[in-house]
Amino acid sequence: MCIRDSFCSVRDGVAPMPAPRARSCSSAGPTPGSRPSSIAWSDPGRRWFTTRPGLPATGRMACALSTALGSARVRMRVRVRVRFRVTDTAGLQAPAKSASETDKLLGELTESVVASADLCVFTVDGRAGVTVEDERIGAWLRPIRNGRPTIVVATKCENDAGEDTEAEAARMGYGSAIRVSAEHNEGMIDLGRALIPMLSTEPDENLPKPEFTISVVGVPNVGKSTLVNTVTGEQRVLVGEQAGLTRERISTRWQLEGGQHVQLLDTAGLQAHKTIGKDRLSLLSRWDTERAIKMSDVVILVIDANMPLTRRDLAIGHQVVDAGKALVVAANKLDALPGDWSDRASEVETHIRGRLRKELAQLHSPRVVAISAKEGQGLGELLEGVTLTHEAWNKRVSTSHLNDWLQSIQHSASQRWPAGLNLKYISQTSIKPPTFTMFYNMPRTRLPTSQKRRLLAALNDEFRFDSTPIRLIARKNESRAGHGGKHK
Repeated sequence: MCIRDSFCSVRDGVAPMPAPRARSCSSAGPTPGSRPSSIAWSDPGRRWFTTRPGLPATGRMACALSTALGSARVRMRVRVRVRFRVTDTAGLQAPAKSASETDKLLGELTESVVASADLCVFTVDGRAGVTVEDERIGAWLRPIRNGRPTIVVATKCENDAGEDTEAEAARMGYGSAIRVSAEHNEGMIDLGRALIPMLSTEPDENLPKPEFTISVVGVPNVGKSTLVNTVTGEQRVLVGEQAGLTRERISTRWQLEGGQHVQLLDTAGLQAHKTIGKDRLSLLSRWDTERAIKMSDVVILVIDANMPLTRRDLAIGHQVVDAGKALVVAANKLDALPGDWSDRASEVETHIRGRLRKELAQLHSPRVVAISAKEGQGLGELLEGVTLTHEAWNKRVSTSHLNDWLQSIQHSASQRWPAGLNLKYISQTSIKPPTFTMFYNMPRTRLPTSQKRRLLAALNDEFRFDSTPIRLIARKNESRAGHGGKHK
């Protein structure tokens, strides 16, 4: 289920900016006990669209889109502008006796969202007209909204389609429908004119800018969404035994105990390429997760403590490190293992660190924390590790300290360097990740990769860039002999 918040603006007080192609995800939804699905726009409150499954709502590709019903799964926030917030949820289906527990949870989550919205925008299919199911949703919506603003929008109205639907919608008691085509960006001016009187012009000062972004990644069904819900103290994301409930990136604003405001991204489980095949939803989910990694500062890789560090876990770890992001490994579901918690945690963490040192050598001093997201155990250590890792990822060391260290290891009796190697100068050229440029002299050859690794390990031991990939650019000083211009 998707409850997706997007921050939008209104241009010149006339119409909402067609949110840089901000296209809503296809929705699917609840059944028994299910409530209307929606998109909420708020400034500073919340405004919602209520719709049946499969109806588009807004513009930019911000979540997985598909013609298949049931694409939307979890709440999602996307910053598009700074004026009002849009929230999209799963579409509402007629109640059915055979509805699954997942559908019931979707309905309950959608109901709570619609009830708290400042404005509800109820979307219907402009081609199909107002159906019996639409009328059922409209009747259910009336006591929930209790007189608060609600408007009807007819979607899929390309080329002036949906004229009959515009009049039919008035039967539900919310006035005539506004005809739009989200796919072709038609009717947005009329929609904006209807929304403007209901939008607050006061700036929302309750949304401080996040200091950094954390994404939670991993293979399907390892407890990523449970972890997000537990640390935020809110059922922000749908969770269950079934794998694949999360289908797109879900953003949550959150404050750490130290007072830092962060953006927390829950992601869809990364499946192996061969299992994706021609499934468009799986492919889009994978792309969305890969974008989340690129957007992040720190990545929490959630793995199953019962089978730690599979090949797919390591593949994700390589992807994170290659992107230059800080990585913290959370070994979840430790409560399922027998024995004392501290003994189990120590054993699992030691095993995973050893594997990471062998399989992921680019990550120095990997930080591993054993947790139980379901029971809420180990989360304090995990969040502390995330904060420390972010500090290391942003750390900058002065050039004087670096060169003092370089000369000390050059002449250290415990360090044996190749004959003729002269380490000349080093400086830190960037952070995020920490990157260093070093100049050296060495006759007849260049610095071997093995010596680079030794330098990186010594650099981390001295300055503690734990769980952070470090990059070293080694440049050989080429001097010229005589006037012939030949290299020595």
